[in-house]
Amino acid sequence: MSDTTLRLLDIQASTRFELTNAGRLVCENSPDRSPAPRLWLSGSAEGNAIRFRADVSDKIVEEISELAAREPALSDRAFRAARRRAESPAWIDLLVVVLRKLCVIAALSSGSQHPC
Repeated sequence: MSDTTLRLLDIQASTRFELTNAGRLVCENSPDRSPAPRLWLSGSAEGNAIRFRADVSDKIVEEISELAAREPALSDRAFRAARRRAESPAWIDLLVVVLRKLCVIAALSSGSQHPC
Protein backbone atom coordinates (compact mmCIF):
# COMPACT_ATOMS: atom_id res chain seq x y z
CA MET A 1 0.00 0.00 0.00
CA SER A 2 1.40 3.38 -0.88
CA ASP A 3 2.20 5.88 1.86
CA THR A 4 -0.44 8.25 0.47
CA THR A 5 -3.16 5.59 0.52
CA LEU A 6 -2.17 4.45 3.98
CA ARG A 7 -2.32 8.02 5.28
CA LEU A 8 -5.73 8.61 3.70
CA LEU A 9 -7.18 5.40 5.16
CA ASP A 10 -5.73 6.33 8.58
CA ILE A 11 -7.32 9.77 8.30
CA GLN A 12 -10.63 8.13 7.38
CA ALA A 13 -10.50 5.87 10.46
CA SER A 14 -9.40 8.61 12.86
CA THR A 15 -12.06 10.98 11.55
CA ARG A 16 -14.90 8.50 11.64
CA PHE A 17 -14.02 6.85 14.97
CA GLU A 18 -12.58 7.62 18.36
CA LEU A 19 -9.43 5.50 18.63
CA THR A 20 -7.35 4.15 21.49
CA ASN A 21 -3.63 4.98 21.59
CA ALA A 22 -3.06 1.59 19.94
CA GLY A 23 -5.39 2.51 17.05
CA ARG A 24 -8.29 0.32 18.15
CA LEU A 25 -11.86 1.55 17.59
CA VAL A 26 -13.86 2.86 20.55
CA CYS A 27 -16.97 4.57 19.17
CA GLU A 28 -18.29 6.64 16.29
CA ASN A 29 -17.19 10.28 16.19
CA SER A 30 -20.79 11.46 16.29
CA PRO A 31 -22.95 13.21 18.89
CA ASP A 32 -24.52 9.94 20.05
CA ARG A 33 -21.11 8.16 20.23
CA SER A 34 -22.55 4.91 18.90
CA PRO A 35 -20.37 1.86 19.52
CA ALA A 36 -17.80 1.28 16.81
CA PRO A 37 -18.13 -1.88 14.71
CA ARG A 38 -16.06 -4.82 15.87
CA LEU A 39 -14.41 -4.84 12.45
CA TRP A 40 -13.88 -1.96 10.03
CA LEU A 41 -12.44 -2.74 6.62
CA SER A 42 -11.65 -0.13 4.00
CA GLY A 43 -9.75 -0.43 0.77
CA SER A 44 -8.30 1.25 -2.25
CA ALA A 45 -6.59 0.12 -5.43
CA GLU A 46 -3.32 -0.18 -3.49
CA GLY A 47 -4.59 -2.32 -0.63
CA ASN A 48 -6.85 -2.75 2.36
CA ALA A 49 -6.90 -1.26 5.85
CA ILE A 50 -8.48 -3.06 8.75
CA ARG A 51 -9.25 -1.84 12.26
CA PHE A 52 -10.74 -3.62 15.25
CA ARG A 53 -12.78 -2.44 18.19
CA ALA A 54 -10.90 -2.19 21.48
CA ASP A 55 -12.70 -5.19 23.02
CA VAL A 56 -11.83 -7.67 20.25
CA SER A 57 -9.34 -10.27 21.51
CA ASP A 58 -5.78 -10.23 20.21
CA LYS A 59 -6.24 -13.81 18.95
CA ILE A 60 -9.21 -12.82 16.76
CA VAL A 61 -7.34 -9.71 15.56
CA GLU A 62 -4.41 -11.90 14.56
CA GLU A 63 -6.58 -14.46 12.72
CA ILE A 64 -8.52 -11.85 10.76
CA SER A 65 -5.43 -9.75 10.05
CA GLU A 66 -3.70 -12.80 8.57
CA LEU A 67 -6.71 -13.45 6.32
CA ALA A 68 -6.90 -9.83 5.21
CA ALA A 69 -3.16 -9.62 4.48
CA ARG A 70 -3.44 -12.43 1.91
CA GLU A 71 -6.36 -10.90 0.04
CA PRO A 72 -6.46 -8.60 -2.97
CA ALA A 73 -7.51 -5.00 -2.62
CA LEU A 74 -11.24 -4.48 -2.17
CA SER A 75 -11.23 -2.42 -5.34
CA ASP A 76 -9.37 -5.14 -7.25
CA ARG A 77 -10.90 -6.00 -10.63
CA ALA A 78 -11.63 -9.64 -9.66
CA PHE A 79 -13.33 -8.52 -6.45
CA ARG A 80 -15.53 -6.04 -8.33
CA ALA A 81 -16.41 -8.65 -10.97
CA ALA A 82 -17.50 -11.10 -8.26
CA ARG A 83 -19.66 -8.40 -6.68
CA ARG A 84 -21.36 -7.73 -10.04
CA ARG A 85 -22.19 -11.44 -10.26
CA ALA A 86 -23.54 -11.26 -6.68
CA GLU A 87 -20.85 -13.72 -5.54
CA SER A 88 -18.84 -13.42 -2.39
CA PRO A 89 -15.07 -13.77 -2.68
CA ALA A 90 -13.89 -17.05 -1.10
CA TRP A 91 -12.17 -15.28 1.79
CA ILE A 92 -15.49 -13.81 2.97
CA ASP A 93 -16.57 -17.29 4.08
CA LEU A 94 -13.37 -17.66 6.13
CA LEU A 95 -13.88 -14.21 7.62
CA VAL A 96 -17.42 -15.15 8.70
CA VAL A 97 -16.09 -18.30 10.43
CA VAL A 98 -13.61 -16.21 12.43
CA LEU A 99 -16.19 -13.51 13.21
CA ARG A 100 -18.62 -16.12 14.53
CA LYS A 101 -16.09 -16.87 17.26
CA LEU A 102 -16.52 -13.26 18.33
CA CYS A 103 -20.25 -12.66 18.04
CA VAL A 104 -23.52 -13.76 16.56
CA ILE A 105 -23.75 -12.51 13.00
CA ALA A 106 -27.28 -11.40 12.24
CA ALA A 107 -26.55 -10.13 8.73
CA LEU A 108 -23.75 -9.26 6.35
CA SER A 109 -23.82 -6.34 4.00
CA SER A 110 -21.36 -4.55 1.80
CA GLY A 111 -20.44 -0.99 2.50
CA SER A 112 -17.98 0.92 4.57
CA GLN A 113 -18.95 -0.75 7.83
CA HIS A 114 -19.83 -4.32 8.85
CA PRO A 115 -21.12 -4.33 12.41
CA CYS A 116 -21.99 -7.51 14.22
